[in-house]
Amino acid sequence: MKARHVSAREQWGWPVALAGLTLFGLLSALLGEGGLWWALSWTALATPLLVSARHVMRPSQPMTRIDDNAL
Repeated sequence: MKARHVSAREQWGWPVALAGLTLFGLLSALLGEGGLWWALSWTALATPLLVSARHVMRPSQPMTRIDDNAL
């Protein structure tokens, strides 16, 4: 069975987006003057945590064995 080629965008798209969101959250918390900026920073910093928690808590999928003779 051949491995599927994965492009760099497919592999690194979400991690880079979450890193950018985290950077925005940190900068808005440091440079913002309260009110809306603090709400944006809380949202931006909580999103990567929620995404990580979702992937940790999801049930694992059983490994399936592919029969080479069936292909």
